[in-house]
Amino acid sequence: MSELNKIQKAMIEQEFLDEIGDLSQLQTTDKSSLKNAINETVTQLAEREKSVTQFSTIQEAFDNAKNIYFPDGFYDIATTIEIKSPNTKVSFGSNVILRAVNGIKKIFNNTNMGEFVFDGKGAKFDLNETADYVISVNASVVVQDINISNVYGFNRSDTTNKWESAIEIRKCKDVVLDNIKIVDYANLNVTPGEESYGLGIFFSQSVKVTKLNIQNAFIGVLIQDSPDVQIESFSLTDIKDNGVYVLGNSPDVKITKGVITNAEEGVVTYSDRTIVDNVTFISNTNKGITLRKTNYSKFSKCIFINCKTAIGDDGTYESSYIDIEGNTIIDCTEYSIYLRKLTHSRIANNDVTSSVATLDIIRLTGSTLSDNVGNIVSNNRFNDANKTSSSCVTFTGGEGSLRSQIKGNTFVKANVAVKLFRPSGTGCINNFVIDNIYQDVTTNYANSGGLTNTFREIA
Repeated sequence: MSELNKIQKAMIEQEFLDEIGDLSQLQTTDKSSLKNAINETVTQLAEREKSVTQFSTIQEAFDNAKNIYFPDGFYDIATTIEIKSPNTKVSFGSNVILRAVNGIKKIFNNTNMGEFVFDGKGAKFDLNETADYVISVNASVVVQDINISNVYGFNRSDTTNKWESAIEIRKCKDVVLDNIKIVDYANLNVTPGEESYGLGIFFSQSVKVTKLNIQNAFIGVLIQDSPDVQIESFSLTDIKDNGVYVLGNSPDVKITKGVITNAEEGVVTYSDRTIVDNVTFISNTNKGITLRKTNYSKFSKCIFINCKTAIGDDGTYESSYIDIEGNTIIDCTEYSIYLRKLTHSRIANNDVTSSVATLDIIRLTGSTLSDNVGNIVSNNRFNDANKTSSSCVTFTGGEGSLRSQIKGNTFVKANVAVKLFRPSGTGCINNFVIDNIYQDVTTNYANSGGLTNTFREIA
């Protein structure tokens, strides 16, 4: 029992003594009932909201109370606030600023093993170009029921320590993060490989993030070894590297209803069953979505505007059973879709418009036949508005493609609609080009010689 609770208990006991006299004269059952009443009252007092101003230091408040309140005011935080008690709740007045000073690295550090509720409504957390974390939840074992909301952290645009996060969730389960805003977090002077993250989720499970706003950061969100993460209703703007970076062992990540603007790459995934749905990608300087090693993933109902490439890969790892469906792609400056190791996947029902000079609108390629097998490009609408693209759909590579289909597409305007060719090797084998509609198209179909068993409509 804390010193504060001991004092509270003694005070309550004295009140009872004043009313009924010496407790030693009571019967045993009466004593037991009275002690239970005292303990219950002490518990209720401990759970009652306590202002940090009631204690000599902020840390003393967190050491002795479980429901802590910061009244309006400006607080310089010179030592990290350690949250060690389970079932802690933290809340703030309507106008509170906490500023990191004295070179501390974390404003709040939560290592407790139980439920934790942190509502930052009314508060702003100034990292003051020194602290790396607004709050870190970093337990030694997996903890459940973490709820963090209404956090506004800012002012850390210079170099952070590598691999740090403004908000860190580590070894947690059943986490809710709502209305999180991080502004100016280590976009400047950071060396690739020593990056920092606006939000870092590590070794956790079942994390739901809603209303996330990150501006001017190196990496927006990093997810590592954390299955079942949902990010919904978000905005990531001016991101130096990746908007959302899904590393390995993080299956079933769902990213939906958001905007990623001015990132190098919007979403990068190394994990299976990644879903990106109803997300708008604007002016991403490399790719909107990057496949590095993923299977059974789906990218649908997204809008890509003025990206270098809307959806692509690095040509290192194979991705299979990918569904790219129902997207709108406008004016990519290089390719709309460029995949070098894609198999057994579907690109369907997309609307692609290009009014700028590009290479191919869709290009599937590979150095061996196994790099481009069993893919279907179907029911898409292509409009190469100025007829400046090399082609709308190209299958190519050292060994071309195997058992893939280009069917049911509408080519509104194009110089070349479909191109199959082989710069070397055996070329494209057993492919189908059928049932497409060619409107204002100069050349419906182009191919290099030596192709094997390619079935196509008459050009």
